[in-house]
Amino acid sequence: MNDTLDIRDNLPAADAVRQGDAAAADGGATTPAVAVAPPFVRLERAKLIPLQPRDAADAEALPATLHALQMQAADDQHIVVCPTHIMVKGHEILGYLSLGGLPVVHAWFDSHHKHALDSLKMIETGEAIFADKGVRQFAVACAEHSPFTPHMERLGFTKLGTTVLWTKKL
Repeated sequence: MNDTLDIRDNLPAADAVRQGDAAAADGGATTPAVAVAPPFVRLERAKLIPLQPRDAADAEALPATLHALQMQAADDQHIVVCPTHIMVKGHEILGYLSLGGLPVVHAWFDSHHKHALDSLKMIETGEAIFADKGVRQFAVACAEHSPFTPHMERLGFTKLGTTVLWTKKL
């Protein structure tokens, strides 16, 4: 994959001459040199880097990297939720993606079936299934008007904010 963008066509011609060099070559008075852009410039593109430590040095640097990411996101009024990849340009953090890093539960319980204990038992069962698979954190999509919304914090959930979920078929 090419990490850089070649923008040669957008710069001055490569044979541009600096004024100071031309004057000195003719034996005339030397004038200050005017910098001319090189014949090409390569702009670095952002890269997406997995947050999976490859070695001991990566593992040691991971907490500081995550802390820097969280601080930058907080400065931009965002939270960081289970990042799997970090977006960088050079040494600058530009953002992150969570690609499957946070399982999301989508559920429907019939509102005409007024047995809350049945619904709670299903939630507990789902949590047990996640725990058996080693999942340490998950999210629940819960509409504001859901009868569960007033009880979510008491059930141990922390509100991440209000976000509209979108889907795309691949």
